[in-house]
This record gives sequence, C-alpha cells and structure tokens, in this order.
Amino acid sequence: MEEQNIYEGIKEVMQITPDDIIRCEPCNYLPINFADTINHYISSHGYKLLHVGSQTAYDGSNMLSGIIALLGK
Repeated sequence: MEEQNIYEGIKEVMQITPDDIIRCEPCNYLPINFADTINHYISSHGYKLLHVGSQTAYDGSNMLSGIIALLGK
C-alpha cells in the first residue's frame, strides 16, 4: 500500500496556540478553546491538521514552552 503524503498540495500554513482564541477572520466565528479553534478551521475552512506538539522559545531571560498546532490547506 502506498503512503499518503498529508503535505501534498499545502500552499498555506497557520500556527495556533492556546493563547490564540480570537475571532476567525474569514467568518467571524469565536471559538471557545484551543480544540474548538482547531476543529473550526478543519470543518469550516478545509484545513488539515499537520502537527500538534510542544514549542520552546527563549525570551531573553527565560525559557518558555507551550502547545502549538500547525494547520495547512
């Protein structure tokens, strides 16, 4: 059986974090949480879930970590 490439045809990628609970620009929908944001973009705007994982950043004095989701279409 041939493996399917989930990245084939992806022309746009968006990054979402739990801090990004804001109105959807295309349709003005207001998600209630991180999972709802992801589900909304998948079901309403045709995005595919490409990755969910952790993210680490350095702000100059502290290491910060959190959850990140990458969606593409």
